[in-house]
Amino acid sequence: MTQLSRSGIDVVVVTYNSATYLPRLASSLRSIDEIRSVTIVDNDSKDDSADIAERQDWGCSLSVLRSDSNPGFGKSMNLGASHQSNPHDLILILNPDVYLTEQVLKGLSRNLVEDPTLGTVGPVLTTPDGKAVSSARDFPTPKSIAMRYFVDAKHNARLTDVDWICGASMLWRREAFEQLNGFAEEFFLYFEDVDICRRASSAGWGVAVNGSLTAVHDQGHGRKTSRFLRRQSRISRRRYAQKWFGHRGVLAALVADATDWAADIYHARQGK
Repeated sequence: MTQLSRSGIDVVVVTYNSATYLPRLASSLRSIDEIRSVTIVDNDSKDDSADIAERQDWGCSLSVLRSDSNPGFGKSMNLGASHQSNPHDLILILNPDVYLTEQVLKGLSRNLVEDPTLGTVGPVLTTPDGKAVSSARDFPTPKSIAMRYFVDAKHNARLTDVDWICGASMLWRREAFEQLNGFAEEFFLYFEDVDICRRASSAGWGVAVNGSLTAVHDQGHGRKTSRFLRRQSRISRRRYAQKWFGHRGVLAALVADATDWAADIYHARQGK
């Protein structure tokens, strides 16, 4: 276990062609006193994300780690989380397209301080125009995987225990994150947040969403998902299903894959 220095928050952000969002992100984070360091892990962006990150005023220690390839979200987050020479007791896992305020981060930090059994907590996420997006959900089952749906967790304007929270914004107790060895690196993208929360729950750590705290998450919402991302989603779905449900999970994922492929063929014929 890492020997921790004073209390505070280390922020880890993985970028991939994220230049548009970095000035806004830096502006939001540099005013938050609890943040002690920001680590940017850039996965071979083509839009100068790493250079732009280095030019921003983050208000704290900054490290920019440049990769000449894209090893995936989970592996990159693990690299960033282990990079600090003087690690602090909390880790903020954050997408570059997320915007949160000092009030929100203080509230999430307070939740972890007040409940030592809580491993991670997240805010409610919305689009820039205030529409709610999925922030917390129930764990998938073989049935829900086969039917290709997620069930949103019920929560009100308060701290609520849930199965899993969205990986776009997660505040982790470093002790819990390290005990779990971070994200499972077999997931290139998608389902790594479901998996780590499931492992946290199995290890006795609580997972919660604070329904009174809101952050903006705007990348990708309302846009057509690329063929590459749809393929990665299917691959991660199969890996998750097999890992947690064995043969039943494999069968459920195959049913879901067949439905996806049929839908792709139908839309192609319709010219969509």
